[in-house]
Amino acid sequence: MQPKTEEFLNLLLWSADMLARPIFRNLTDSYESWAYRNGLMRQVAILEQQQLLERDASAPDDRFYHYGAERRESGEQKAARIVAEELERLDWTEEQLDWRQKGDAGKARIARRLREETTMTLKWIAARLRMGKWTHVSNLLATSQPDQQQLILNSVNGEDPFT
Repeated sequence: MQPKTEEFLNLLLWSADMLARPIFRNLTDSYESWAYRNGLMRQVAILEQQQLLERDASAPDDRFYHYGAERRESGEQKAARIVAEELERLDWTEEQLDWRQKGDAGKARIARRLREETTMTLKWIAARLRMGKWTHVSNLLATSQPDQQQLILNSVNGEDPFT
């Protein structure tokens, strides 16, 4: 579950608890005191012991947490890793991105994977893969979607659906 989703669900729980039991304490207490009474901070402590969460030492109070080291890979780092993997898989070098056509099938495949697995913008993808303008990448991805029926047939037969 995404952290923002979990925070939103906790806020909904808090609101529902206030509405279900409109006693003075529920109406005047803060979210933090409600979270303490319901054991949410114990759960955070358990996650911290498992090194899935880490405290942010620069925060003025000890309420700020972030994911541990195994989840720190930024979007750009992930995108760079994906590009390197795909270039190796295609047996290409960085220089080949310059002289291959903007609409090359290999570039389109890398762009599609970047769009599916990262949050990188089309402008970033177009610049990184040297595919011209971001609108070209957008049109290329929209028009070169693999046929869904062929994907299903290939996956049933045990084949890679994107080859």
